[in-house]
Amino acid sequence: MRQRNDIRKGDKVVVLRGDYQGQRGIIDDVQENIVKVIFPESTAEISIDILQNFSAAARKAWQTRPTRGVGRPKDPDLSPKHMVSLRLEVEVWDDLGRAVEAGLIRSREAAVNQWLRKKLDELWLKNAEDKNFNG
Repeated sequence: MRQRNDIRKGDKVVVLRGDYQGQRGIIDDVQENIVKVIFPESTAEISIDILQNFSAAARKAWQTRPTRGVGRPKDPDLSPKHMVSLRLEVEVWDDLGRAVEAGLIRSREAAVNQWLRKKLDELWLKNAEDKNFNG
């Protein structure tokens, strides 16, 4: 049985069983284990035992991961990323998407990172060779 303290007025819910199964609504009032739910077309009093509370789930997630902002959790095995904005030609962007769909590259992001890394490594190597040759 769910605890009354997880349910709050204004919470977004979906009904799991019964006459209103599958309908989404917003909690308007809470009385013990019965809540008044407002649906787009009607209102009903429903037991909290047959509700899935999306808002309570979100609150719980924020409590268990308060230091993480928006988005998915960081993967410690991946190198850190910095969000940037690039202006790419539409045809280049579309071709990258087709390459992903064809399985030629893992993702647009991965391909751009890999290709830029390769070119930067070549640039640093060439620059080091030029300095040694001229120096």
